[in-house]
Amino acid sequence: MAKKTTDQKKTAPKKAAETKAKTTAQDATENSTQSNDVTKNAPNTAPDNKKDNVPSVFDQALQFVTLAHAQSANIEHARALWDHFGCEAMAPKLATAVLDCAIAQGSKITTILLSKLGIAFEGDEIDHASLEALQEQSDETLVIKFLSWRLRRYAFTGNAPSKMRMWSEHILNLQSFVLSDLQTE
Repeated sequence: MAKKTTDQKKTAPKKAAETKAKTTAQDATENSTQSNDVTKNAPNTAPDNKKDNVPSVFDQALQFVTLAHAQSANIEHARALWDHFGCEAMAPKLATAVLDCAIAQGSKITTILLSKLGIAFEGDEIDHASLEALQEQSDETLVIKFLSWRLRRYAFTGNAPSKMRMWSEHILNLQSFVLSDLQTE
């Protein structure tokens, strides 16, 4: 039997956790599509007659977020955040980035970062007029601006010296997912 290298020993627990998170995410996605309460309220749910049956943006975002934040993500919480931030009215790519931020950093930080894009809130409700004003900008531009502000926010936190590399990797993975892998049609 071959000896494990030091790198293999270090990555084995991480790979096991990723595999468990993927299984949990798949189970959560399957449960969310089976539950009448969740599916009847799901935004952008693909119609049954669509040939590829592309999952909704929310389902795809939930799957990414669950893989990244397995301990803190659950369907009900994610749905509440999705609705609170008006993600259904946002460009799908930005909505996915917003959901991830809301779960990872909380509602207050997400609201602050959205204000950097010009998205305002009236009390607890998102100002849809401010969303409409952003329609001139491409989805990619909005996502990159939002993630840039998010990285800047991370850089000025107390844990930045020890966690910045991990946070940066997550943001880069999120950017890759949103700009390349997210299916919106």
